[in-house]
Amino acid sequence: MGTVINLNAFGATVRLRGGHLAAALAGDVQRREGAYRRALLDRRPRRFAAIGEGGRLAVALVEDEESLQPAAEGVPVLVNPDLERKIAEYLKQTQEWERPDQAPAFERHLRRKSKRAERFPEHP
Repeated sequence: MGTVINLNAFGATVRLRGGHLAAALAGDVQRREGAYRRALLDRRPRRFAAIGEGGRLAVALVEDEESLQPAAEGVPVLVNPDLERKIAEYLKQTQEWERPDQAPAFERHLRRKSKRAERFPEHP
């Protein structure tokens, strides 16, 4: 039994019940990408089979109903009109903060920064 704690292009990292880390090989992760993604997201322990012997332990996810389901295609589109409206309102507020009789805040900041830098001599 183990929990998937990382998923990347080279495979996955699995924390085994005893606390040891093991690698799930890239080929196995690609074949059952959906199951590995679900295992990473819900952090529930899954059954793994040990592959090979010796210094480093490699594991493979044991076939079950969940691992046979294909991975969800594409990236989910998150649309939240309320959040978009709040962001637009905030950006309008920040525009109103600018004083029309002065330079924009970022220019004032750069001028102050340049003046401070002039006080320190450059070292060769």
